[in-house]
Order: sequence, then structure tokens, then C-alpha cells
Amino acid sequence: MHKWMNVAVVGNGNREKAMKSVIEPSAGSSRVNSCVLVPWTTIDEVVAQVLDTADLVTIGPEAPLVAGLADKLHSLGIPTVGPTAAAAKLEGSKVFGRKICKEAIVRTPRYWRIDSERDAEALLANWEGPIVVKWDGLWGGKGVTIHHSAREALAKVSEGLPHGPVLIEEFLVGQEISVFFACDGVNGRFVGDACDKKKLLENDEGPNTGGMGAWSPSSYLTSHLLEEIQGDIVEPVLQVMKQRGVPYHGILYLGLMLVNVGGTILIYLIEFNCRWGDPEAQVILPRLKTNFVNILTATLETGGLESLPPIEFYSTKLVGVTIAGKDYPKKGSRLRTVVGSGKTYRAAHLDAYGQIEEMKDSGVLVVQDIQYRTDIGVGIV
Repeated sequence: MHKWMNVAVVGNGNREKAMKSVIEPSAGSSRVNSCVLVPWTTIDEVVAQVLDTADLVTIGPEAPLVAGLADKLHSLGIPTVGPTAAAAKLEGSKVFGRKICKEAIVRTPRYWRIDSERDAEALLANWEGPIVVKWDGLWGGKGVTIHHSAREALAKVSEGLPHGPVLIEEFLVGQEISVFFACDGVNGRFVGDACDKKKLLENDEGPNTGGMGAWSPSSYLTSHLLEEIQGDIVEPVLQVMKQRGVPYHGILYLGLMLVNVGGTILIYLIEFNCRWGDPEAQVILPRLKTNFVNILTATLETGGLESLPPIEFYSTKLVGVTIAGKDYPKKGSRLRTVVGSGKTYRAAHLDAYGQIEEMKDSGVLVVQDIQYRTDIGVGIV
């Protein structure tokens, strides 16, 4: 690896801008000469931009990973942070992800694979309670829906089946958290946690989105729970992937549900993702005290994390608020993440929303063109 590196971050969204901000020389990365964002278009176009210019590539979004961008860059001898297409199937196929959980004996909600409308009708004939429907493949955080009637669920299943198998899962009540690990094929090291809000509107109402805000740390992750996640989920999953011949290198994002059963907290794996979350990255990465580039490069070689010193974090609390276009998620996009910081969650919340008010007053944000939730980080202890 070059002492002074030119780093390329694939993607140009809010997550990738957060990654760039902790990589570029101004962030204190002594090994970095420059850091640029390379928009994800096609594998060939990305290769053309990084082939003779980048000493290290790190991939932000899931689509290029599932498409095999990391494989292509590896084949050209370019050190690349991110799993191969085969390993990225953990996110790219919910059916594959559940197979891995079964082999690794990881606790998940009860689920059923549906390959036809008849399968779904038979399963839901006497179903009681909410119904979770998950389409296979990548849907930008919008392929998971919760329904309160079999009729609604069946309609969603029918809509999804042309794209592949569909999963129906039991609905769990608990606290969702996002937990992230850097992985080197055999080891996983904790690199942060957060809570994010997927629903468009306050009080968790409205349609699902890619994420309307987040805070870090999550406030729910104890050292005991982290040990359990490491030992009962991360290590078995990495072992199974290695045994399958698809060792996992890069960032592994666990979407977890903490369920209180008779005073005992049970951890359920809800979903895998093969990259940093958005907006979670925006509130996790600034809390890393350990050099981010050192973490990234340690994932490149099998066992590379073993020589990395303990990963350290700042104690600051961060709250990130997503500013989205007024027609999101039907049309438009998430425009930016406004991140507030403080010694407490309340201070971070007030800082974030204070910045939003300043942006509105200065005309940076035009009220009639945007929407955002006003309750991100409220009431967190």
C-alpha cells in the first residue's frame, strides 16, 4: 500500500460525503493525499475514472457491490473496500441472507418463503396480527412492508412475485438498532451503532423511506449485548461465509431487533446490509477516534484486523436529520443530512434543528420545497 494514497469513494450521496469527510487530509488522515467522490453509474465508467488515479477505493452504495464492482476492481489490482458480489448477496437477496442465518444458527423472526400466490393464500388464511412482507432483491429500503390484513399482504406479495421469491415474516415488537462491523474475512470489529427512523412522518407514521434521521450511539447497546452480537451473530456468519468460499470483507451492517421476553433481551437479526447505512454513517463516522483509513485498509487482507489497535470513539452524541424533497419518497430524493452534536442527545437534537432554522432563515433551505421530521432524537436518554 502506498504511504500517500489517493482515495476514491464510489457514490455521491449523503453517506459518501460523510465517508469523504473523515478520509480526506483535512480530517487528519496522514496517509491520504486526496479523496474524491466517484458517482456510481456503471462498472466500466467507474473503472475508467479510478484505474490510473486511485490507490484505494471504498464503495458506498449497495448496488455497485451487488453488481460486482469490487470483483472487477480487485481483478485489476486496485485495493477495494467492500464485499464481492457473491458475499454482497447477504443484502442482495433476503432469501440468501436467511439461508446464512439458518446455517449459522442466528435467531431471526419466523419466516416463510413464498413462490406463488397460492402459497401466500394458504399461509395467511388463519394468520393473526400484523404481517411483514419482504421482496427479494434491492429496493432502496422500500421492499419491506407491514400489513394489518391478509388482503393487503396478498396484494403486496402478488406485486413482488414477478421479481422473485417473497418472504413473509412474523411481526416483532421491540427496539430496532443498527450495528456495524468492519470485517476481514475471518474477524469482525465493532465500528459503531445507531438508531434510525424509517417512517416518513413524526411518531413513526407514514410510508417507509430510506431513512429520515438517526442518532449515535444508539443508547440501547450495552457491552453485554455487544458481546452477544459478536459471538452469536458476527463470528458464526463470517465462519459460514468462509466455509461457503465467499469470505466477507468490508463493512457488515446488522439490522437488529431487541425484544424483551420476561425481562430477558433477545436479539433478532432482521436484515443484513453490505455497507454503511444512510443516514447512520453520517452520525457514526464523526464519532470514530481511530483513523478511518486504517480501519478500511485492515479489511483488505484476511486477518488484517488482528493487527489493528482497539477501535476508539469520541463520547459526543450525534443526531442527524434528513432533509428530503417535498414529494419524497414517491418522487425526489433525500437532499442532505443535518448533523448536530452535543454532550447529551437533547443538546445534539437542539443543535441539529438550530442549524435547520438557520438554513431556512438564510435561504439555503426553501420551506415549500422540503420536508423533514421534527422528532429525531427526542426523548433519548
